[in-house]
Amino acid sequence: MMSSYNGLFAQPLLGVEWIEIPIIQRDYAQGRDSDAVARIRAQFLDAIHNAVTNEGRPLSLDFIYGDVIDGTLRPLDGQQRLTTLFLLHWYLAWRADRLEQGQGWMRFRYATRPSARRFCECLVASTPPADASLRAWFEDQHWFLYSWQHDPTIQSMLRMLEAIHERFATADCVAAWDRLVRPQNPAISFQLLPIENMGLTEDLYIKMNSRGKPLTRFENFKARFEQILEDSCRERVGEFALKVDGVWADLLWRFRRGTENSVDDAFLHYFQFITDVCEWRDGQIPAGDIESLAERVYGSGNQNAQAHLDFLIQSFDTWVGIDTAAVFAQTFSHPPAQGDNAPPDTVVLFGIPSDGSVDLFAECCQGQLRRSWSKTLLLYAVLLHRQHQHTPEFLRRVRILRNLIEASGNELRADRMPNLLKDTRYLIEADAKRLNLLNIKSFNQAQVADEQQKVQFLEQTPDLKDALFHLEDHTLLRGALAAFEFDAQVFEKLANAFHAVFATPAVLPVLTGA
Repeated sequence: MMSSYNGLFAQPLLGVEWIEIPIIQRDYAQGRDSDAVARIRAQFLDAIHNAVTNEGRPLSLDFIYGDVIDGTLRPLDGQQRLTTLFLLHWYLAWRADRLEQGQGWMRFRYATRPSARRFCECLVASTPPADASLRAWFEDQHWFLYSWQHDPTIQSMLRMLEAIHERFATADCVAAWDRLVRPQNPAISFQLLPIENMGLTEDLYIKMNSRGKPLTRFENFKARFEQILEDSCRERVGEFALKVDGVWADLLWRFRRGTENSVDDAFLHYFQFITDVCEWRDGQIPAGDIESLAERVYGSGNQNAQAHLDFLIQSFDTWVGIDTAAVFAQTFSHPPAQGDNAPPDTVVLFGIPSDGSVDLFAECCQGQLRRSWSKTLLLYAVLLHRQHQHTPEFLRRVRILRNLIEASGNELRADRMPNLLKDTRYLIEADAKRLNLLNIKSFNQAQVADEQQKVQFLEQTPDLKDALFHLEDHTLLRGALAAFEFDAQVFEKLANAFHAVFATPAVLPVLTGA
């Protein structure tokens, strides 16, 4: 049954005379003193403020489950929202001078402990002065016990009242009050589902309320992100919600390493990577926490929000049902041992230990990729290829990208990432006939010229490709062949001589001395 908070008491079929938070429920948490809760509290109050101060879309708080026994509603799920609504009603009634009306909203109590119950009774009977500092005023009352300063529920209520007061300081509280309590089209409503109508037992009541802990960072983020999409890409909210709890969760399950939230962490790490990429593609530098970044990238204020969401969904979907380790093993390899060749048709990743992973997707999900500009660009290249599936000579282009990255230590910086991504996208997606490496401007220009020479050299002498690639994969050269003469008559001889001279590490001090 759809209802507002105050409207519960005017529904004859429900017969609600009191709302009572059962003993089994945890403390009131929305007023806790922590950065994470403060952010969630601010977002919730923004939504409430928008609903009651503007004639816009009403706010729905989804479902609240509970029993109505002997006229008392005892919520199974919804304690936090009901408590916040109780505090909101008191605050707006105080500001609108409606405390004397004695409406049903006042009949709210806590059974969790006598202190919280007593505070609610005193609150509805209190009328502070218009210019009162709420916390100081309450703490100065004769009925406010010193021990309440250490009661988590009372302290959370006071903190929430302060936050409401700050958010509604300049609001027209008379109009807001009228919108909140009006019988038709109230500003805030929810669906009440009595559990007796659902055939549920007390076992479920105990299980659902055994959580006793705050929502995880991922759960809070997911709810917030869906709110962002409601404003910008409403038609895609259902798709995202279905996938994030379905095939994407299955995809990330293998990154679980015994910790409770490691799958959630894997999602957030990869989401951060994709969203950073979108921010760079907009020409911006990612900053702030993941919630504010998501708002900027996927929110209604970004004209590219739809395209960014497409890229996000595709970037997850491309790995569903895929052995990512096998995919990356077909693309990248470890530096070869002295005298050996890298596996054919792979690109060597330098700086990776012999027992390390070349699965860049796995590294990203494990939080090891952020601030590694080189791996970020390489993973981005792989994603572009997988999403478009038309890259001519993809491995050849990734090899060029690897060489450019290795030579661009001074160019790989946060402020240059928008241009580096732009050049990476050009290199991977450009049509073979129109690809001109000299159009690449953000990487080391000497290496760009070196790569252009190699392309021209191999067009004339394709039979020397293996020799050239083997030389590029040497750990001392790392793709830079500017010191070699691109002459078909002597190139292979010079390459073999180089490998022979540097086959013994002990010779390095003598060579460098020379």
